[in-house]
Amino acid sequence: MPGVSPLRAAEPLLGGRPGAHAASGPSPFRTTAALMCMLAAFGTAGIGILLHGACMPGYELPGASARMCASPVANALTGTEFPAGPGRATGAPAALDPVTGWFVELGFMLSAGLGAGDMMAFLLVINTIAIAAMALGVAVLMRTLAWLPVACISPAIIFSMGQSFDPVGVACLVWALVLLNPTAAGPHSNLGAGVLFAIAALINPLGILALLTVIVLLWRAGQSSDLLSIGGAALITVGLLLAIDGLIFYRLTMWWQEPIDRGSLVSLLAYGDGTDPQLLAAVSLAACAIAVIAALAYITRRPRPNLYAALTVVLGLAVVTLPSAPITHALWLLPFAALAIRRLWVFIAWALAEAALVIAVNLSDITAFEASKGLSPAWLLLFTCLRLAAVVAVITAAALELDRSPQPAPESEVSPASGTATTASGTEAGASAGEAGANTLE
Repeated sequence: MPGVSPLRAAEPLLGGRPGAHAASGPSPFRTTAALMCMLAAFGTAGIGILLHGACMPGYELPGASARMCASPVANALTGTEFPAGPGRATGAPAALDPVTGWFVELGFMLSAGLGAGDMMAFLLVINTIAIAAMALGVAVLMRTLAWLPVACISPAIIFSMGQSFDPVGVACLVWALVLLNPTAAGPHSNLGAGVLFAIAALINPLGILALLTVIVLLWRAGQSSDLLSIGGAALITVGLLLAIDGLIFYRLTMWWQEPIDRGSLVSLLAYGDGTDPQLLAAVSLAACAIAVIAALAYITRRPRPNLYAALTVVLGLAVVTLPSAPITHALWLLPFAALAIRRLWVFIAWALAEAALVIAVNLSDITAFEASKGLSPAWLLLFTCLRLAAVVAVITAAALELDRSPQPAPESEVSPASGTATTASGTEAGASAGEAGANTLE
């Protein structure tokens, strides 16, 4: 980018003046940014694969926790559980989400020829493809943002690789939005988007909240036909899959026996003497419902709410208020926060907090096996509070962007080769403005 000073080039990363985050260079520059986004996603996923490579000979606890690769999927495949403790779910196989449960059952069916390490390797391959699909979908949704590769370098990706099928759910959610975006290149299908929303919802309840947010914004925009087609396709898909599975109520019953897990606010309250986990979980779910309803009511009152900021706010509130908030929940926030938030320091603080919490959770599991090793509960409480504070910062930053659609930077720059003035977004100002309108689903 000749003629651009280092300070000017760094403005999108530092937040800069209004519009700097949405500024972009000419077409070759945007293509390079998209490629860098894909490479960053592959590199980050590769680190997660290497992390699990040390556990391939065996995922037994507490060794797997010491190597930071303990996984509820691996526990289900090997017949082990996390150590019981205040605010810690043991991760019973029957309490897994339907998609992960189907994968574990497949592993049992193939146990004669494949071991737990082989199934975990298969899961890592699937999640790597899903992370790449997520990064590609984000680049398609907002290809003018030059700093998206920074968001793809996240501990949420690294530590989610072998935990569940959440990367697949996030990829389905992102591509559902691609199918709904009228300015994105490629096919557009409300029915296809509804099916992808349904798959995301079966993997994680956060997918249900994302679908609810999209439906509310469609209703606000008066697009009743799109709302009905998307919602109908999602309901039919979920109904068919649950009819095939038939264990959804049993899974909910098993989950309700240990609803609280690390990373959540109520996991801190669970350390109190005489606390009832079911009561805390019920209060937590009620608080989540109230927070989501209040957020959606506030969002619908905005003149032109940004879809990505709205999703970040709703999903972020769920992470803070749900009784369980593992690292995989942060992955659902990542793509939409990258598209909505303009301050790099928010991402840095959030990434450090997530990494610290994952390490603290694994070390606290070691303490349950050997009291002289691992991490004391006081440190776990501290890192949980820091993580919650970081997520609140993400929610606040996204709320400030609800009314702001990406626009080209207002300042013009002079090309030294031709001496003519061009906008900071090159020749694609119209495309950026079109994407800004698409964010509101209007």
